[in-house]
Amino acid sequence: SEGLSSDNISYLKNSKNYGNITQTVGTERPTDADTGGIVGTNFKYSVVENCYNQGSVSVEASNVGGIMGTNYYLGQKCENAGEITNTKHYVGGIVALNIGQIIECKNTGNIMASTTSSSFVGGIIGIHRKSILGNSVLEPMAEKCSNSGNVQGNNYVGGILGRLGEAI
Repeated sequence: SEGLSSDNISYLKNSKNYGNITQTVGTERPTDADTGGIVGTNFKYSVVENCYNQGSVSVEASNVGGIMGTNYYLGQKCENAGEITNTKHYVGGIVALNIGQIIECKNTGNIMASTTSSSFVGGIIGIHRKSILGNSVLEPMAEKCSNSGNVQGNNYVGGILGRLGEAI
């Protein structure tokens, strides 16, 4: 995991990244990277708020996002302006793999999955799986988000969300 914090265990607020992030795949986890411009993995009961990424994030594995690689809880009022690229699946302007909530986030950077087998690419979220927040199925997984960056991929590509669904 890369970014300003490898694993966020409580609260990360008002942080900015201007540096470029590159990661090559190691032998420990050869296909999953969980790489973000701000935090690699945002765990359950952790909040990433009012964070900004301008650096490019380029990874040769899955789960690559402008703010977070994977989000299990809450990201809010964050913005990505950096270019996000990878060679596998799950790429998002804010988060690649979302299992929590994303609120009032904005992406202006270009998002690209660069191989013909690349899937689940979104301007805000690459793929959203069932939320672990609360008991209500009506809780929003993304609310008041916007994307103005270009989004490029092969399967399940969207301006806001690449895929909404449980199965991967």
